[in-house]
Amino acid sequence: MTRGLFLKFGPGVIFAANAVGVSHLVQSTRAGAGYGLSLLLLIFLITALKYPLFRFASTYSAVSGKTLLDAYRKDGHFAVFILILSVVIDMFIATAAVSLVTAGIVKNVFGIDVSTLLVITVLILGAFFLLAAFGYSFFEKLVICMVILFTLMSIAALGMAVPTAIRESTNIMPDLNWSPAFIVFLIAMAGWMPTPPSASFFLSAWSAKRRQKLKDQLTLKMILFDFNFGYALTLIIAFAFVLLGAVLLYLNNINAETDSAVSFAAILMSLFSESYGSWAIPIVGGAAIVVMFSTMLTLFDGAPRVMRQLFGFSETNKKAFLGFLILQAIGVISIVYFFGSSFSTFINFATSTAFATAPFIAIYNYRAIMNDDIPDEAKPRPYLRIWNFISAGVLFVIGIYYFLNLFGVNG
Repeated sequence: MTRGLFLKFGPGVIFAANAVGVSHLVQSTRAGAGYGLSLLLLIFLITALKYPLFRFASTYSAVSGKTLLDAYRKDGHFAVFILILSVVIDMFIATAAVSLVTAGIVKNVFGIDVSTLLVITVLILGAFFLLAAFGYSFFEKLVICMVILFTLMSIAALGMAVPTAIRESTNIMPDLNWSPAFIVFLIAMAGWMPTPPSASFFLSAWSAKRRQKLKDQLTLKMILFDFNFGYALTLIIAFAFVLLGAVLLYLNNINAETDSAVSFAAILMSLFSESYGSWAIPIVGGAAIVVMFSTMLTLFDGAPRVMRQLFGFSETNKKAFLGFLILQAIGVISIVYFFGSSFSTFINFATSTAFATAPFIAIYNYRAIMNDDIPDEAKPRPYLRIWNFISAGVLFVIGIYYFLNLFGVNG
């Protein structure tokens, strides 16, 4: 049974772990806190918008055994530049952001009064040990188990909130006021929900690895089931945190506005304890820690894996993987240590880059799946092709609005 589970699930579920980090724990909960359940449809549409570009990445690599880097190289230097820029940002800035939030939540849940940098260092050493000592197969199984665990914990937390949501159903879905501030909030959510398009590069690397591992055992049906399951899971977890935010914050008229993701998570857990008792803290706190640490693990595996190929090392060169893993760890700790007080500048840069590159990634991923070396049965049907072009167009418009707002010229 266990072997069947790990045969059925793989990169799609790992992708879910990569996606359900800050965007779900904080952004989804903030959506519920500010707007009740009124944003559920919009979250569904935002998640659906990016479905083709991630599916193309998964299918291309799982079918061909190649990564998106191979396909992007065929499309020229600009395509490779987009990939390198995105991966470097995820390798250092995104990983530093996730590490900061994870450390803050660990300190809050366990009541640890030590420096955040120390907790981050311990977490990174833990991730390094797991990846260096046990390799990819263990990483894959561990992350799948973590996804199962945080899904069950999220469902348990959701089960406590649902009765309140049902009782207050007439008050929990307010009319939306399409103010400039609300649109900016939606734009930010669109950028990070379920995750930025750059995550398709890691998904591609894991999918290629699975093809090399399972060879002819891996069928198109298995590939699509794994990806669709993982992608659906990102939506379910997002809905769960929206509901928690709506019940704990919106219905209680609590304004939990704070720029700090850690502070927001702390407020959420405090309210959960007040509403359901201190016994409930391990459920929501445990879910938050497992969610964030699984995201950390995927970033520490995915980035070095892509960088190893980018610099021409073979897939089996473990020393190269460990070298890039060490470089990533040192870079993340250095960013937190030297620039922790001005970290929002890095986040703004990462966000701007994500919006600028998103439509290009959607187009290049489409070109990858339409390559001649991909069998016809694995290529997308016409509706998916149209869906992807609409997605690229919408992502382009969203990006334009984001930059107009950023530079104060949106009128």
